Amino acid sequence: LSHLLSAYQCVSLVGAIGIGKTAIASHWVQLFSQDTFEVVVWRSIVHAPAPDLLVNDLLSAIQAAVDQTNAPPLETLADKLNFLMTLLQQHRCL
Repeated sequence: LSHLLSAYQCVSLVGAIGIGKTAIASHWVQLFSQDTFEVVVWRSIVHAPAPDLLVNDLLSAIQAAVDQTNAPPLETLADKLNFLMTLLQQHRCL
């Protein structure tokens, strides 16, 4: 998993229910993420939150972690997504 995350920008853990996807991800995050990532955001999307709620939540979490307090005006979902992408490009996030 460490090799995959260093080699690729996006890695997915997929598999049947109950095989330990969450356990391995949680273990990896605890062991390695503090040295590798500026921001770690752990969210479940099992209940499929609305896109605007998920984007708002991600923006809040990342902004708090990197002390980003001077956000531009974000009125539309497109504005929020653009700013989220900017933050993700500027900071190493997991």
